[in-house]
Amino acid sequence: MKKSIWILVAVAVVAAGVAAALILPGVFRTGRIGSLLEQASEAESRNDSDAALGYYAQILALSPDHPEALSRSAAIRREAGARAMSEGDYDSAAAEFEQLVRLSGEEENYMLLAQSYAACGDRDNAFRMIAELSGRFDADRESVIGTLFEIQTEREPNCVESGTVLYRSRIGTGAFSETVPPTGEHSWDGGTVQTEPTCVNDGVRLFTCTVCGETRTESIEKTGIHSFAEKVTQEPTCSEEGILLRMCTVCSLREEETIPATGEHLWKETVTREATCSESGTKRRECTVCGKAEETVLPPTGDHRWTETVTKEATCASTGILLKTCSVCGLKQEEVIPLSGEHTWREAVTKQPTCADPGEKKVTCSVCGKTYTESVPATGNHTWKETSVQQPDCVHDGRRTLTCSVCGKAEQETLPATGVHAFGGWTVSVPATVSSEGIRTRTCAVCGAEETESIPKTAVSGALQELPGTSYYGYTCLQKKGTGYVGAYLAIAECISKMDKEADIRDFRIPTADADLLFECLERDFPQYFWLDKRYSYQYSADGYLISFSPDYLCSSSEKAKLQQKFEDAVSSVLSGLGSSMSPYELALEIHERIIARAAYDTSQAAPFTHSAYGNLVNRSSVCEGYSKAFQYLMYRCGICATTVPGKASGGAHSWNVVWLDGVPYEVDCTFDDPVSSGDSNLPIHEYFLQTTAYMESTGRKYDSTRLPRVSCTATRLNYFIQNGTAVPLTASALAEVFGRYSGETVSIEVLLDRIYSMKEIAAFLDSYGDDVVGERFSGSGYYCTYSLSSSGRDLRLIVWGA
Repeated sequence: MKKSIWILVAVAVVAAGVAAALILPGVFRTGRIGSLLEQASEAESRNDSDAALGYYAQILALSPDHPEALSRSAAIRREAGARAMSEGDYDSAAAEFEQLVRLSGEEENYMLLAQSYAACGDRDNAFRMIAELSGRFDADRESVIGTLFEIQTEREPNCVESGTVLYRSRIGTGAFSETVPPTGEHSWDGGTVQTEPTCVNDGVRLFTCTVCGETRTESIEKTGIHSFAEKVTQEPTCSEEGILLRMCTVCSLREEETIPATGEHLWKETVTREATCSESGTKRRECTVCGKAEETVLPPTGDHRWTETVTKEATCASTGILLKTCSVCGLKQEEVIPLSGEHTWREAVTKQPTCADPGEKKVTCSVCGKTYTESVPATGNHTWKETSVQQPDCVHDGRRTLTCSVCGKAEQETLPATGVHAFGGWTVSVPATVSSEGIRTRTCAVCGAEETESIPKTAVSGALQELPGTSYYGYTCLQKKGTGYVGAYLAIAECISKMDKEADIRDFRIPTADADLLFECLERDFPQYFWLDKRYSYQYSADGYLISFSPDYLCSSSEKAKLQQKFEDAVSSVLSGLGSSMSPYELALEIHERIIARAAYDTSQAAPFTHSAYGNLVNRSSVCEGYSKAFQYLMYRCGICATTVPGKASGGAHSWNVVWLDGVPYEVDCTFDDPVSSGDSNLPIHEYFLQTTAYMESTGRKYDSTRLPRVSCTATRLNYFIQNGTAVPLTASALAEVFGRYSGETVSIEVLLDRIYSMKEIAAFLDSYGDDVVGERFSGSGYYCTYSLSSSGRDLRLIVWGA
C-alpha cells in the first residue's frame, strides 16, 4: 500500500514538473512583452523613435507575429521615411521603407520604397520594386513606372541605331538613362521610278531608307496601253476617203483607219456679171477638187445711187425743192422741202429794265417780217452799297446795312458769330506726371470761355518730376501761414541744396518760435537732401525774429558730389523698367517691393546716413526713417505725391509715409512690411500698404508732431487686401475660397484677418480646419503647410506645398 502511494506521489510530481515546463515560460514571456510595450510607449511619448523601435524589435523576437509591435514599428518607420523624403534625404528614406516592407508587406509600402529608390536614382532597386508590385499585387507595370518617373526620349531609335530614354524621378533629383535597341524597321522614302513601265514591259521603282541608305526595288506592272503616234498618209476630199496610219512608238504595232470623205466642196466663186439697181447679174462657182461647177442669178439690188441737189431752199415762209438723180440708171425724182419753222429774229430793246422796273423790246423776223413786243423783266440785281457794319465775334452775331444805289432799297444782313475764340496762351493747372495726365487751360479774351485739354503722361526720368504744389506737404502747410513763411522756406531750401553755410531770412519776419516748424517742413519735403543733418542753428534779432538759418551737414561738399552719383545710380536702378503704362497703384506696389527686397533694417543705428534715403538705397541698410524717405523720393520720381509721418510704434520712435494715389491719401509702412521685421525670412508682407489712419492707430502707431497736422486717410479702395480680395474672416470657407483662386505646386497666400488672433489660436484653427481650408486644392497628393502671423495678430501668411 505504501509502495502504491509513493508511486502516485512520484507520478504527480513528474506531472507537475512537466506542466511547469510547458506553462511557466509562456507566462514569463507574456509579462516580458507587456513590460516592453510599456517601455516602447514611453519612448514614443518622448519622441525617441530609435528606443521605441528597439523595444518593438525585442517584442517581435519573442513573438514574431505580435500585431501591435508590427503595427507601431511600421508606423514609426513610415513616419521616419516620410520625414526623410520631405527633407530630401532619400537614402535614409529608402532604408526606413525597406524596414517598413519587412514589417508590413502592403502594396502602399512597396510603392513608398519604390518612390524613395527612384528619388535616389537607384535604377536596379527601383525596377526591383516595380517587379515586386507587378508580381505581388498585379499592378500595371507601365502605370507604376509612370507614377514614379517622368519619361523623356533623349534620342529616338531607328533601324540601325539604339535610342536613349531618360527616367527622371517625380520626387527628388534622381535620374538615369536606358538604352532602347534599334527597331530594325527601315524608313523607306516614297520611291523613285528607275524604269517606266510600257505597254509590253514591266517598270522598276527604287526605294531608299532615309536613315541608313539601304535600297530595295519593286516591279511596276506593264500598262498594256500602246503609245500610238498618228500620221495621215492620204488626206480625204469632198468625194474620196483618206487613210490614217497609227504606229506604237514602243512595240511598233501598226494600225490603219479610213478617214471618211468630207462631202464639203472647196468652192471658188466668180461674179460673171454684176447686178445693178434695175438689172440682174450672174455668179459662177467651181469645186477646186472635183471640178463640179454651178451658176446662179443675182437679182437687181433695188438700191439707187442717188445724188442730191437742192434747187430751192426752204424758209420760214415758203417750201423748198430737192432734186435726186440715180447715177446708174439716170432716174430723177423731186421732193418738197417743208417750211423750216425757224424765224431769223432780230431784237431791239426799246426800254431798258432796272433792278425794280421791267423794260421792253421789239422782235422782228428778217425773212418774213413778223413782229411782236416783249417785256424785259426787272433784273432784281440791286447795286448794293454797304452803308453800315457791326462785326461779329466768337459768340455774338454782327450786322450790316446794304442800300441799292439805283432804287434806294435798304436791307440788313446778320453776320453769324464766328465761333472762333480769341484764346490766349496755355496755363498749366496740373502738370503731367509719370502716373497721371496733366491739365492745361486757356481763356478767350472776348467771351471768357475756357478750353481745357490733357497733357500726356511723362516717362520716369533721371530728374525730379515737376509736381503740383500739394506734392510738398510742408510747403502746402506753410502757404496757409503767409508768403513770408514760403519765402523763408525757399531761401533755406536753396541754401541746403547748395550746401551753403547760412541762409539770410531776416526780411521774412519769422518768429524764433517757428524755427523748428521751418526745419520740419524742409526735412519732410526734401528726402533727396540726404546730406542734411538733424541739427541746425540760427540767429535772431532783439525783437524775436529770425535773422539767419544755418543747417548742419553729414558730409563735406566735395564728399557730397561723389555720393550724389552713387545715389542717382541707386535711384535709377530701383526705377528701372517702370513706365507710364503702369497705374499709380502698380508703381507704388512695385517700389514698396523693391525697397523691401533691397534694404535691411539697421539694428545698430550707427551706420552713416542710416536715417536717410541714401542709407536705404545705396548702403541698403537704414532705420525706419531711411525706409520712409526712400519711398517718398521714389514716389516723387514717379510723379506721385508723398510725405513722411513722424510718430511712435511699439513704444519707440518711428517713421512711415502718406502717399496720394489718384488724389486720395493712404498710409504706407515699408519698415514693418520688411520680412526682417515681420519674422518671415523670404517674403514681404503688405499689412501696412495703403492702409487707413484708423488701422495704423489700431496697431499702436501714434502721430508725433504738434507743428504740422496729420493727414487723415479714410479710403480703402486701393488697399492691398481689398485689391486682391484677401481681407477675410478666419473661417474655413473664407480661406478655402481664397485658396481656390491659386494654382501651382506651392501656394503662398497673405490674408488680413477681421480681428486680432494669437499664434495659439491660429495653430488650433489650422489643426481643426486645415484640410477644409486647403479643400481639394492638394487632394490626392497630401500637403505641407507653414504659417506666420504678424506682431499685430492680423496679417496671416500661409505657405502650402504638395507632398
